[in-house]
Amino acid sequence: MSNLSNVKYVVINGQKYDINGEVINSLDEIKEAAMEIDAGIANADPVIDGDTVTFKYRAGTKGAEIKRVVVGTEVYEPTTPDADPKDIQKALVDSGLHPEVENAEFVISGDTMTFRFKAGTKGA
Repeated sequence: MSNLSNVKYVVINGQKYDINGEVINSLDEIKEAAMEIDAGIANADPVIDGDTVTFKYRAGTKGAEIKRVVVGTEVYEPTTPDADPKDIQKALVDSGLHPEVENAEFVISGDTMTFRFKAGTKGA
């Protein structure tokens, strides 16, 4: 069981929220509250990292019909809408179109698959 007593913050879409002083009974409770800000969190798992809860996005349901794939400002229509999301990600990398999505997370909302990139420290 995770120690929720040390949790002071939650990060939603890169925005850090102070939850210090709130009564937290479970990670599911945090997730439900976060979904009010971003419904896409339904496809994510809450993870405690020190004093902060972040959300790790997971792949959508295999067989979900994906009609749009969003990478940054570019939008694509997959030729096989019922393809596994991981296969779509691999195709974007293998084709050379978007090699940067290889380690990106994605979220599926309705019929749209959107890639999210983690901020990193160059050279770390």
